[in-house]
Amino acid sequence: MENVAFLIEHGFCFQRIYDQSIGGEQIPYPETLEEVKEFVIKYSEYAYE
Repeated sequence: MENVAFLIEHGFCFQRIYDQSIGGEQIPYPETLEEVKEFVIKYSEYAYE
């Protein structure tokens, strides 16, 4: 649950994210808290405010 709370607090409400730099592939949501923190930084432009 900590992972989910961290994502939501940072504007990620489980919308689909597609990375155009890799051909528009859908990005899977991270599983560990460490991955979550990296994800929030890397995909911050997709976060809701």
